[in-house]
Amino acid sequence: MKYLDFVTRLILAALFILFGAGKFHAFMPTPQMTGKAAMFLGALLSTGYLWPFIGVLEIAGGIALLANRTTNLGLILLGPIIVNIVGYLLILQNGIGPAPIVMSIFLVSSMIFLVYRRRQTWWKVLAG
Repeated sequence: MKYLDFVTRLILAALFILFGAGKFHAFMPTPQMTGKAAMFLGALLSTGYLWPFIGVLEIAGGIALLANRTTNLGLILLGPIIVNIVGYLLILQNGIGPAPIVMSIFLVSSMIFLVYRRRQTWWKVLAG
């Protein structure tokens, strides 16, 4: 179980660091978007600050996932981002194929798994 935890943290960290860095320098090709998905991303990009801010949070959360001690901080930073990514993939990119569904399942299951593995720590914090 320890190795699965490590591999899950490593994959999530790599994804968020890579995609977070992609918000500052477009080194990955972006697919053609239409409709509401294009309007949503256009709004995020046109503000001039929100897109880079999300990138900073993704990079910080990904780096925090790398160390076992700071995994909870990474989960707190990435939790709202994962919720929005899943909403974007399932609602705005509906019908594009199985990739949004697979990515959503991976993100949600990884988040739940990592939170569950640290449930004792979460209960200590919540109980005070």
